Amino acid sequence: AFATGTELWSGSFTASRFQHWIFSRATDDAGNVEIPAGGQRLFVAGVPAADTLGRGRDAGGASNCVNMVGATGLWNPEGLIAEFVSQRLYVADTNNNRVVVHSLGAGLPTDAPAEFVLGQPSFDSCDPGVSATKMNRPTRLAVDPWSLRLFVSDTGNNRVLIFDLDAGASGQAAINVLGQPDFTTSSGGVGQQRLSVPAGLVVDIPARTLYIVDYGNNRLLAHHLDAGI
Repeated sequence: AFATGTELWSGSFTASRFQHWIFSRATDDAGNVEIPAGGQRLFVAGVPAADTLGRGRDAGGASNCVNMVGATGLWNPEGLIAEFVSQRLYVADTNNNRVVVHSLGAGLPTDAPAEFVLGQPSFDSCDPGVSATKMNRPTRLAVDPWSLRLFVSDTGNNRVLIFDLDAGASGQAAINVLGQPDFTTSSGGVGQQRLSVPAGLVVDIPARTLYIVDYGNNRLLAHHLDAGI
């Protein structure tokens, strides 16, 4: 047994060695989420896709996020995870400073619009920020299906945000934050309750534990999901 926030490993660590579940890094070289054919809905990079999300963005590769937002746009998505209780796919739309949420219930045709967005007040905004409703370069995602909570590595703000999946509304506020003392602090730090560039997440469901790759501090942290986080 270990206390919540326990440092399990320290030293040189590459975040790519700690991919969260089988759903992470499922993007192609152009930054588009690819969905292979088949009923298993396995999101794997490098497999020929039946359908593609994110093609609704500016085809000329514009360099500011205003041209790549909307309900169908993506800009450099770096993480995703499916949650099968509510039948939703969550995509960390990193350069747009948001998480977009798609319904899986009716399938996902090419350029399917997202159902709602987290980290921004609407689909038409993309500015970074630090608050309970804003994000700065989110990169990794994890889900606890028992409590229906979504964990977001808000990497640019050196924190992990926790959302209630039952709410399901654009611009909803996070219910808790890890790595910072409040929702308005963003500086990196070291200690049992601080983070610096969190770059990976995974939920161990049987052990009821959230693991965080604290990349900037060269360590791996573990939080018990039933310890009030």
